[in-house]
Amino acid sequence: MLRPPDRMGNPALRRFFPAAVFLYMAGLYGFLHMQAGGLAERAGYFHARFAGMLPELGLARSFAWIQAGALGERFFDPAFLYHALLAPFARGAEPLGGFLLGSTLLSASLFPLLHGFLARQRVPAPWVPTLLLACLGSPFLLRLWFTDSHVLASLLLVAGLAPLIEERWRWALAFGVLWSWSRAFVFVYPAVALIFAAARWSGGEATDEEGGRLPRAFDWRSPAAAAAGLAAGLLLHPQSPAGLTALASQAGAAFESFRAGSVAAVAASGDWVTPYSPRGIWHVYPLVTALVLSGGFACWQEKGGLRSETLGLLAAAGFGLVMTLGTQSGIEYAAPLTAAAFGLLWRDSLWGLAGPLRAWAEAGRRRRVLAGIFAAAVLAQAAVLAPLLPQIRGLRPPRFRGAAAWLAANLAPGETAANLWWSDFPELFYDGRSQRYLAGLEPFYGRGPADSAGARLERMRSGMDPIDPSWLSRTFGARFLVLRAGYVKHYPQLAGWRSVYRDTAAAVYELPALP
Repeated sequence: MLRPPDRMGNPALRRFFPAAVFLYMAGLYGFLHMQAGGLAERAGYFHARFAGMLPELGLARSFAWIQAGALGERFFDPAFLYHALLAPFARGAEPLGGFLLGSTLLSASLFPLLHGFLARQRVPAPWVPTLLLACLGSPFLLRLWFTDSHVLASLLLVAGLAPLIEERWRWALAFGVLWSWSRAFVFVYPAVALIFAAARWSGGEATDEEGGRLPRAFDWRSPAAAAAGLAAGLLLHPQSPAGLTALASQAGAAFESFRAGSVAAVAASGDWVTPYSPRGIWHVYPLVTALVLSGGFACWQEKGGLRSETLGLLAAAGFGLVMTLGTQSGIEYAAPLTAAAFGLLWRDSLWGLAGPLRAWAEAGRRRRVLAGIFAAAVLAQAAVLAPLLPQIRGLRPPRFRGAAAWLAANLAPGETAANLWWSDFPELFYDGRSQRYLAGLEPFYGRGPADSAGARLERMRSGMDPIDPSWLSRTFGARFLVLRAGYVKHYPQLAGWRSVYRDTAAAVYELPALP
């Protein structure tokens, strides 16, 4: 089998391409942000405001903006690392613009980071798998565009692959700690480490003889270190021990959603659990699915020709695809793993099959070949993103800007306004931080026992119990209820209440004084 040389191509080209792809992706994401009427991921409004307030809030263990449930008293910031990285960008009374700039740079960094990883593994022409990552489907590109901490998790995952391949367990321990502070799915990095090590061990090591493989010792230290780093990060988090509560909450939410398998369960556990069918994932991510399946076929076909780390990454990419069947956020791990696995497969096998193309490219046409492939990638992106521009332009600005201004003018600073929907909190917090609210952030983090205030508020939100204005006033000191205008129709009892503010997006009602 043809092995690629250790060093390939023009050194200037190796330095130019990572910068070029970073600038291109930053420009693309910046353009999409300028076209958007608002944020697609509404939690981004919370991230922007919270990152801007991080120097003021510090490492507080309470969060006064959420009055119902345990979260306000035992606060834990699962995206601490994400907020700390973007805090320098989120400044001023309107931090969103700077926050979007920092988020754009963070998203675009995934591509040169993958290129650097592939070059470190001596992958020939590492720009090929890097460009492949940019063409793995518009849903993945849009999720990478979101202002969400899962973007940071994608970067940490790619950066954490090298310690697994090189069996540097101390670095795996460090990445486990960082992983626990990024609001990622907590089990992913240790699971990837374990699956990688198991596949690498089961496949053995390639030899010079065709089809022969030598036994390989199982690297148990790297997955153990990743898991230990994760546990240590949760324990050593500045706001610990609330981090362990967050971990239990995520596990409980996932269990309830998968057990029920319903839209109601998905809504209860957050928007990060949305199962795909096998047919659906083939429709949404055809290239990722095809690459993972063809990679598995290559493992069977090549037999002794692939290096052990290639087998490990192909297995990890398969795990990422299976994870995407259960959650939309899984693609943020599956796509980088697939591109990285393809890069190693390209090094071990496909590079030898690309002989005619390589010879043609090396005959004084390298720049034209690179320009042609880059142009093809740009056209592929344009083809999949252009139909989405009307939807992006139709995204709404913060819904509660007018309502928050009314509350600030009519309520004392720090006074509580009742809200029922935890998903409304990010926009309320962004524009109305002078007030306090009831429900916010992930619902399972603060719901509490069945007789708790958070559980009673959830029953009112879902319509199981009528809204009790006397209880809201007596328990939280609230005088007004704020909610989206579109939700008013779901609460018939509001017809008898006095509306003090209403626009096309939000409504504010005075809580009636009932005997």
